[in-house]
Amino acid sequence: MKDKVLSFGILGLNCASCVSRAEAALSAISGAQDARVNLATQSGQVKGIAPIIVVQELAKAGYPVDIIQAKFKISSMLSKVQIEQIAEAVPGVLSAKANLSESCLEIKTVGSIDDLREALLLAGCPASRVDGGVSSKNPVSENFFRFMWSAALTTPVFLIEMGGHLLPAMHHWIIENVGL
Repeated sequence: MKDKVLSFGILGLNCASCVSRAEAALSAISGAQDARVNLATQSGQVKGIAPIIVVQELAKAGYPVDIIQAKFKISSMLSKVQIEQIAEAVPGVLSAKANLSESCLEIKTVGSIDDLREALLLAGCPASRVDGGVSSKNPVSENFFRFMWSAALTTPVFLIEMGGHLLPAMHHWIIENVGL
């Protein structure tokens, strides 16, 4: 783990102060090297520490790490322990559970799914994704929620400001009653 760079998504980064606090939390971990946090991509990178420590320390700082859960269909002659060891050696993997009777591998990771698939393939254990993967964040519902709030707060201002251009009577009513 000393020379591998761990890349992960971070939830709750909204401003430069959030980035500096998250970066400070990463840098404060003993053994952490080259800790970086990027606001634009909502992600971080650090070298020299285990992923579980990153998850715990950033959660304490108020910035949870995006944990991805995925299930793979595997076809291999390797043992359960070997498959789990290969998966857990990939940077970012928090846990790996192989079930050979069902020919599946369930993982929790903060890293790249593609890196995991490549490591399994190199070890002679081709894996195909069974599920779409469950991320701890849902950007679609979060963005829709923000859109609805902004639309609700913008609509009255828009109608008052632009309504007078469409209906001159509305313009006169606003002047008389609101007094712009």
